[in-house]
Amino acid sequence: MTRLLAVSKKKYGLTVQADWRYQYFFEYLQISPSYWAAHLVATTKNGTLEGNKYLPSDFVDVMKTYQAFGDVWRTSFWDWWVKKAQYVFGVRHPPRIHELGRCDLGVAMEQANLIKTQQNAQQYLISDRIVEGMPASIILAIPLHQNRRDILKSLAGTIDNALRELSEHEPLAEFVLLKNKIHKKTLDDARKV
Repeated sequence: MTRLLAVSKKKYGLTVQADWRYQYFFEYLQISPSYWAAHLVATTKNGTLEGNKYLPSDFVDVMKTYQAFGDVWRTSFWDWWVKKAQYVFGVRHPPRIHELGRCDLGVAMEQANLIKTQQNAQQYLISDRIVEGMPASIILAIPLHQNRRDILKSLAGTIDNALRELSEHEPLAEFVLLKNKIHKKTLDDARKV
């Protein structure tokens, strides 16, 4: 898996964290009755399963998952990863910090520097931020007249306040594996039953 993720990053510019759960996700899609029903709906001529009253209440979500990940029965995990999953789980350009401009101590900003700062802000807001998945961001002016520790303390407070105001942290990729306490051994033991 680590080798595949390295290829994803190098060849396609995708950033995906290595995780054993991708393979398990693929395998559980293969045994999911509702995912199989979504496959049948997607591959029938009229796109429905007439008379099937046993579809789950969240079948619309299952169909969205099927549309994102596709057929998992006539392919291997590796082919599925290369052709489909890496694009759904990956982020092409992970968000980074952008410096938009600088102001020197006690000196008014020169016109050329002002224009460059405005161009950088426009570049970030109209292009870079969109490519990075439109993350929630703060645009700041950070005075550099204090010592590093005080600046970082003030900056940490500003970031903490902004994070509290976010109702929830939206993922940057279309699908994200949630962090939880499930262990690989537990799933392996459950699959043996």
